[in-house]
Amino acid sequence: MHYTVQRRERFAKWVDDGCPALAVIEVNDEEHHVAAGLMLLRMRRCTDVLPSALGEMIGDRLGLESNLRGRTYGEAARRLLVAGAMATP
Repeated sequence: MHYTVQRRERFAKWVDDGCPALAVIEVNDEEHHVAAGLMLLRMRRCTDVLPSALGEMIGDRLGLESNLRGRTYGEAARRLLVAGAMATP
């Protein structure tokens, strides 16, 4: 399932910000703060391919020997959910 550029950019910014407990999402052109777990649940069906740098960043965060290059946003979101990666210092 294809997700909007804005939604994918918000996900990337959340990762870049260190996966805080609250994520910023957009609903009807308004910004809302939601629990990171909810944002990840909403991203888990995205079939768009992760940019290489984002895949590497997530792979490093999860301590994976191989990064997530060539994988989807959905796969990354599912792995982050399982790992409980949000709200870590």
